[in-house]
Amino acid sequence: MPLSVDMRKVVEELVARPVYCEEAATVAVGCAHEYWRRQSATIDSSTLKLGDAGRCGCAPLPAARRTRSMEGQHVPHREIACAILFDPTGRLLLQQRDNIPGILCPGMIALFGGHRENDESFVDCAIREIREETGHLITAERLEHLVSFHGIDQEGGGGTLRGEFFVVWNVPSDALVITEGTLSAISIKDVPSLGGKLTPSAQFALNALFARSS
Repeated sequence: MPLSVDMRKVVEELVARPVYCEEAATVAVGCAHEYWRRQSATIDSSTLKLGDAGRCGCAPLPAARRTRSMEGQHVPHREIACAILFDPTGRLLLQQRDNIPGILCPGMIALFGGHRENDESFVDCAIREIREETGHLITAERLEHLVSFHGIDQEGGGGTLRGEFFVVWNVPSDALVITEGTLSAISIKDVPSLGGKLTPSAQFALNALFARSS
């Protein structure tokens, strides 16, 4: 579904802001910490392609590299599935996290989703987490895969993170029962004003969405 705002302008504003994702792309918007730090002035968003997984760092790390980083070091690893939810008017439905100690990214704005359990698929994980956190049941057919991430875990205090991110359209905000944090309904054009309030994973997924939509 096309977005109804000038996504290029949104992308350009986001490019001027820092992100936290070290293990992501040096080319795609919002993917590389080093790229953003050194070249945050401008970028041609029309050249960005979501499918450039090998260039943007969204593909899994090479097996040899994973082995070297893990072997004998007990590096923590998390796997998550999250979704960008849109209501029928085109607003983003995000999660304002509780501002309490002991949780990841307290007080920040995140996507709905969470950790994969046992052998469940990432799709099943996203369905379960969204239902647990919003009370709304999403079918697998409504989950539109957006982007994958495998790299440094900027939210969990180090280690590695595997994340699968999805988009779900036409979610009725008035029917949601939020069980963790509070609901934050935001217009797309207001996303740049969130600045550092977004969690790294939310920023990563939204940047991928904007790059695809520009």
